[in-house]
Amino acid sequence: MPFLIGGLVGAVIAVGLLVFFDDQNSPSASSSEHSAGADDHAHHPAEEADLGRVVDLTGQPEVQINIKDYAYARPNIQVTKGTKVTWTNQDPVAHNVMKEHDDGDEAHEAPSADEVRDGVFAGPLLAKGEHYSFTFNKVGSYPYHCAPHPYMQAIVDVTE
Repeated sequence: MPFLIGGLVGAVIAVGLLVFFDDQNSPSASSSEHSAGADDHAHHPAEEADLGRVVDLTGQPEVQINIKDYAYARPNIQVTKGTKVTWTNQDPVAHNVMKEHDDGDEAHEAPSADEVRDGVFAGPLLAKGEHYSFTFNKVGSYPYHCAPHPYMQAIVDVTE
C-alpha cells in the first residue's frame, strides 16, 4: 500500500510539472506576458504590434483610411505600387501619419504643413475632417505611427 500511495503522489507531481513547463513554453503564455501592460505595444515598432489581418487592396488606385478613436481604421493594408492612400481624421484631437523611424516610439512633434515634402511619408497634424495623402511609388513595407500618439501604429505593404 505505501508503494501505491508513493507512486500516485509521484505521478501527480510529474503531471503537475509537465503542465507547468508546457504552460511556460506555450505561445499563449508568452503573448499574455507580453501584453500584460496595456501600453506595452506603445514601445514597439508597427511590425511587432498586433495589427490584425492584412486587408488586400491591391489594384485600387486610391484608398481611404479614417482615423477614429485613436486608431487607423485599416491598420494593416496591402496595396499596389502607385496607390494613393488618403487618411482623414475623424477625431476631435489632432493626429498624423508618418513612417516609422528611430525614436518613433516616443511622442514627438509632427512636421508642420510647410515641412511636408513630396516623396517623404510624413504628414502634418490633421484637425477633425482634414486629410493627408501619400502615393506609394516604391515596393516595400511601410510601418507608420502618429507622432503625438506613437501607440497608434499601422503598416502599408506595397507590392508590384
